[in-house]
Amino acid sequence: MGYKITDRFHFGKYEGFTIEEVFYGQKYISQQLINDFLFLKLNNLKFSLQTNTPGFDDQVEVKNLKILMNNKISFDLELNLDIDHHRYYELNGAYAWIVFELIMNDSSGQGVELFGSPNDFIAKINGLKNVGHKPSADPQYIDWCIKNLDIFSIEPADMGTLQDSVCYHFYGVQLYFAGEKSVICHYEPILVEKKFKFSEEALKLNDSKNLDF
Repeated sequence: MGYKITDRFHFGKYEGFTIEEVFYGQKYISQQLINDFLFLKLNNLKFSLQTNTPGFDDQVEVKNLKILMNNKISFDLELNLDIDHHRYYELNGAYAWIVFELIMNDSSGQGVELFGSPNDFIAKINGLKNVGHKPSADPQYIDWCIKNLDIFSIEPADMGTLQDSVCYHFYGVQLYFAGEKSVICHYEPILVEKKFKFSEEALKLNDSKNLDF
């Protein structure tokens, strides 16, 4: 007999979460999750910025990150610039824009490639800090479990409930900034609603596993 969607995972990266929590994600993003996300991504971040001038790499470090009221944050940028190359940039404003492009999970996918997905982040802080953040929607993981784990299937009635349902994907945080000596930004969580359809292979395997009981 298959699992109910209210059953909890006892294995894998979502151990402790229910099947429906992993499938649907969370419709409303908590302030604590946003705070933890911003601090993990930004606080004391160091990287080298490759420039258009051969032989020049500028060092950038994010300092003094603070979460402010009204969906705002502030931080300082410590810039280690080559003097001869300094003329290529407007101080702080241009660097802030580049920092955001590198860090945030935008439509280019750079954030995912460089720093891991929001789901990895949520699973990490849930496991290490025990703060209990619910995951972003990851219905593909459930599809994978059905196809790859002999013991895993979902009860047919619950499978019908999940098929074509809306899932809530947390893709990170978008920042809007004004270039200042201490950069102050307005932030918004990126939450996207998508319908999910299980693969034909998963649907057939799920039916087959439930017929075996």
